[in-house]
Amino acid sequence: MVFSAWFFGGTLDWAQAWILAIIGLGGFALRMRSLETGRWDFRPFIPAALWAAFATIACLNPSHALLPGGGWSPREEMVRWLPSTVDTAHTLADAGLWLPALLQGGLIAGILRTRRAANAIWTAIALNGFALAAIGAGFHFAGADKLLGLVEGQEPTYFFATFFYKNHWAAYGALSAAAAFTLAYRAWPAAVGGDPRARGQTLLFGGAGVLTTTTLPLPGSRAGALLALALVVGFVLAMLASWWRTTRATGARSRWMLGALALAITSVLFFGLRAYAPRAGTDLERTRQQVRRSLDGEALDIRIPVSRDTWRMTLERPWFGWGPGCFEIVFPRFQGNYLRGPDGKATARFEAAHNDWLQLTAETGFLGASLLLVPVTIAGWRGWRRSDASGRHGLAACGLIAAYAWIDFPFHNRAILLVWSIMLMSAHRLAPRSSDIRS
Repeated sequence: MVFSAWFFGGTLDWAQAWILAIIGLGGFALRMRSLETGRWDFRPFIPAALWAAFATIACLNPSHALLPGGGWSPREEMVRWLPSTVDTAHTLADAGLWLPALLQGGLIAGILRTRRAANAIWTAIALNGFALAAIGAGFHFAGADKLLGLVEGQEPTYFFATFFYKNHWAAYGALSAAAAFTLAYRAWPAAVGGDPRARGQTLLFGGAGVLTTTTLPLPGSRAGALLALALVVGFVLAMLASWWRTTRATGARSRWMLGALALAITSVLFFGLRAYAPRAGTDLERTRQQVRRSLDGEALDIRIPVSRDTWRMTLERPWFGWGPGCFEIVFPRFQGNYLRGPDGKATARFEAAHNDWLQLTAETGFLGASLLLVPVTIAGWRGWRRSDASGRHGLAACGLIAAYAWIDFPFHNRAILLVWSIMLMSAHRLAPRSSDIRS
């Protein structure tokens, strides 16, 4: 999680192999676990094995061949009732996107057993995100035009911290802040009761979460502003509800703590809003222009027609799709009349659909997508049933980013996908409802 975040979201080619190698080190812990129990539990790795098998079959069954002069020609030898791909290289790259997250999720499910270990993981997520936010803010206010002052971004204003795309930082920062808020919320009842250690935890993680959220919209991310608003409002309401329940149950008098918390949050948000104000005007004007175009009969956002055409792409090959990672190759065939020149040729190339779930279905079909979505749904449902209120807050944050993936592509960033899978699989260990979970 730490490596993928600091090494530019894990998007660089050389970093991807290192991420897989680091995850592979978890095999030693898995071996130790098997020595404790006397057996190997292979079930957590079934999704990873099925996904690897799907991608392998697709690579061995290409549906098209690249022509010498450019373009693609259908292959008659393709077996139509098996997964296939338009381009093997793209499929191998996409398999390398999802496989590490599935393996990491399997390791968490197979190894993690104690509340203390889960707390250490979530603490690392929260403080690592805060460190990235602090470093990113420093470079942002210094006017840096490179990531960490070292690496060129795709656009001068589109990066933040180690993330090339501002909305990817928004999603990653939101998950980090949610981890911090979850830890603060878990310590809050004891803090209200007078526990000094819990008060310190509430201050540390609550402050880290609020400070991280203030950086989400800084690079001009409107999605970041909305995610920050949702997280802070949800955190404040949850803390108020918990304070009310705790004081009613124990009779503790802690209005000064509530006032201090409110003052701290208000102060941080005030300075955060002041920092965002110069960019907020530009973002507001962009939104107004989109609304005006919508009233004139145009699409509110280019993502809407792209999603519609991605759905048409899905319906042409509904079972196995066009091949993992092949969206950018196939989509021009389904692209509508938008972003085309007078000659009808596309003036822009879409590398992503800005809708992760539709793109996944278009590339892998309903059967292929189910290899990823069914395990995620089962893990989320089981985690929700086995978690207490604070664990459910963490899972709700995972749900928020999953919903955000309907209008953007956060899961095409390895750092986001890894931290999301870790939080999803470990939330119930962080705050379990069952009394038989070890501390």
